[in-house]
Formats: sequence, structure tokens, C-alpha cells
Amino acid sequence: MSDTPARRRGRPPIADHQPTTSICVRVSPTAYDRAFARATQQHLTVPELLRRGLARVLDDDDDERD
Repeated sequence: MSDTPARRRGRPPIADHQPTTSICVRVSPTAYDRAFARATQQHLTVPELLRRGLARVLDDDDDERD
């Protein structure tokens, strides 16, 4: 038997020690196609591309409050 802990199957958590919230975003087919193309270029999924974009917008918003 191994002394290393068993690795959990599936995707890793999005944020350490924080629960996640599911959302639904509706976009036009054209916007989705553009997001899919950009995500593919960056070797990302569309949800990860959206998470990064949202994080960037929120970081910029925090800078404007200073």
C-alpha cells in the first residue's frame, strides 16, 4: 500500500477554500463562436475564458475605486 494520499478524480477546484456558484450566461451564436475560437487559440475552455475575463474586469474595477 502506498503512503501517498489518493488523488481525487475529476477537475480540480476553481478556487481554494471557496465554494463556487453556478451561473447561466446567454450570448448570441456569433459571440459564442468568437469566444470558442479565442478559447481554442489559448488552449482553454469557454468557461475558463469567461472566468478569466470576469476576473480581469473585476480587477480593473477595483483599480478605478482607488
